[in-house]
Amino acid sequence: MRIPLPAAADIHHGLPAWRAEYPQLDAMLNRNTPPAQALRSLGIQQWSEGRLEAAIPLLSAAVALEPDSAAIWSDLGGAYYAMNRLEEAQAGMLASLDRDSLQPSAWQLLGTIRSQDQNDSGAEAAFLRALDLDPGASAALAGLGLLYFRQRRFKEAADRLEAAIQLGNQTPLLHACLGYALYHLGEFSKAAAVLAIEAGMHPDDARIIKKLALCRFIEAMLHEDVQTALAIYAGIAGPYAEDRMAVTRTAFHLLSSHGHRDAAIELGRARLSWAPDDPVQSYLLDALAQKPLARAPDNYIVKFFDGFAETFDTQLAGVLGYHAPEDLVNLLAKLEGNFREVLDLGCGTGLAGPLLRPIAGTLTGVDLSPKMLEKAAERGVYDRLIEDEIEAFLGRQPDRFDLIFAADVLIYFGDLAQLMRGAAMSLRPGGLFAFSIERAQTNGYILLPTGRFAHHPFYVEELANSDFIVLEKVPAAIRLEACRPVEGVLYVLQRR
Repeated sequence: MRIPLPAAADIHHGLPAWRAEYPQLDAMLNRNTPPAQALRSLGIQQWSEGRLEAAIPLLSAAVALEPDSAAIWSDLGGAYYAMNRLEEAQAGMLASLDRDSLQPSAWQLLGTIRSQDQNDSGAEAAFLRALDLDPGASAALAGLGLLYFRQRRFKEAADRLEAAIQLGNQTPLLHACLGYALYHLGEFSKAAAVLAIEAGMHPDDARIIKKLALCRFIEAMLHEDVQTALAIYAGIAGPYAEDRMAVTRTAFHLLSSHGHRDAAIELGRARLSWAPDDPVQSYLLDALAQKPLARAPDNYIVKFFDGFAETFDTQLAGVLGYHAPEDLVNLLAKLEGNFREVLDLGCGTGLAGPLLRPIAGTLTGVDLSPKMLEKAAERGVYDRLIEDEIEAFLGRQPDRFDLIFAADVLIYFGDLAQLMRGAAMSLRPGGLFAFSIERAQTNGYILLPTGRFAHHPFYVEELANSDFIVLEKVPAAIRLEACRPVEGVLYVLQRR
């Protein structure tokens, strides 16, 4: 946009009124200060005193009288930013940088404006330009770090935030964001040290205290027994402490996902002793112990996903960057198929349902978790939703479907032979089977510490060969695990 500026004639006509209203302006003009500089000085004074509505016309008039002044344009953009008028603020900063592109502070403010306006790519470019001009620009480092933090680019965020803090930047919550970034990276001792500083500044912030206590608990689990770690946790968390099962559930997951296998096993055994009938903990301990299992047990699937149903969509799509359904549907779109009967196998909360609905005549979802099916029903896109174990369901549907869609389903099966046979039997000749896998590095399949199975493409294709033709095979990062991409493969097979 273009910022409207007054005409020079109007400014000179209005100067007497301004001189009468602002004695300091009159005094500057009487000392032969150029009108643009006098108006600029008065505008900055009004801004510093919180009178932004008065500052904007003064700075606009100064710009109109000296339109080639990068400094005055920058002042005007900054005043608009202070009013939270982001569009005008950005226009002012761009006008300033058009006149002088070597202003690190202007690039930094432009980055801040764009970041607040959700223009992440533009904000990143502006912050990086500021740092090119001045590598010690702590405000640009902080802005870039906060931007990366919001984007969940935690390693990059931690590097920039730490550098900004070392340069003395005291922007509120920098320590908190750095601590959270280190926590997500699995650097629990470093995270605790940084969060302790934030907790000292904000001793009543429950979120900071709880995160600090959790980091200290995990840190203790690497060297101490469970009871000692719990005592340390309770001493730090105080009135904000979560119950024993809740805090150890989170800690078990983090220890496991960041490779602290021995500590995770010790904690998992303690949790199982407190709740011996918990199928989730029992199975995850088996996975950590690398027991030779062929699939995840049904009672684990039901208990885990029933408990996960309320937060499933947010966790997968928002936190773990999960987009396998979209990627698989995009593969199907290349094949330009219309499918009379579509099965969303292991449909969960129905994330894929709205994507499949436009290409499906009849859309059926099947899942073992009743709570997940309740969420799927709320979407209102399925013709039928069925609670069943998927291998058993496939065995009862001969020549039924034109498309079977299975995003993030095969990862709960190690041995895929029965599932592949069931899918082939349930498809009509020429029907498609679209699915994702996590990629194993060695042939066959392997049970991971997460409780999911990874498969080697050769194993999958060898099983599929007798009944299917591979139409599409695309490597993909299917989600994040411990802030690292999980390598997978997307397949579309066609029944022979």
